[in-house]
Amino acid sequence: MAYKYMMHVFCHECSVPHPSGIVIECDELLASDQSVGDIYDGWEVPQEIVVMLGNYFTCPNTGKGYMQRDNRQVFLVRIA
Repeated sequence: MAYKYMMHVFCHECSVPHPSGIVIECDELLASDQSVGDIYDGWEVPQEIVVMLGNYFTCPNTGKGYMQRDNRQVFLVRIA
């Protein structure tokens, strides 16, 4: 059974993680709100996440753009 997770990205502008809109599937049930850095420590990070780390996001609270390259500041939140 595959579980779906929404990636949430920590925002330096307002100090809150925001949903990225990017969903990944994982065959394993992960602990709630784990960082990508913790989940994939010692393992290859999925391509969807690697690509996302190069994207700019807009903070919904400030309207400013930000980029998050630290995979310990990117979290997987279960949605299904």
